[in-house]
Amino acid sequence: MKGRTHGHCKLSNVEVGRELYNGNCSIKQEVTNNMNRYTIKMGNTEPFQFATSDGSTWMHGPEEVKFRDRGDWGVFKWDDFRLEVHED
Repeated sequence: MKGRTHGHCKLSNVEVGRELYNGNCSIKQEVTNNMNRYTIKMGNTEPFQFATSDGSTWMHGPEEVKFRDRGDWGVFKWDDFRLEVHED
């Protein structure tokens, strides 16, 4: 996933097996110095932000996040949540 684009996002609470969002989203990647940050906006909600400065430890606010980059899609996992992001 690179740059700024539109895509499809699916946010789920995996603990209770509930889908919270499944629809269009905007995806913005910013790379400055050694920091990489994704801002994901779904519908009318506040955007989700995920950042790393070492390339392996991702954070969403105070929570550690597991991130898998698959080229044109990626998966963020933290706490009880999973966010799948697919670029158009």
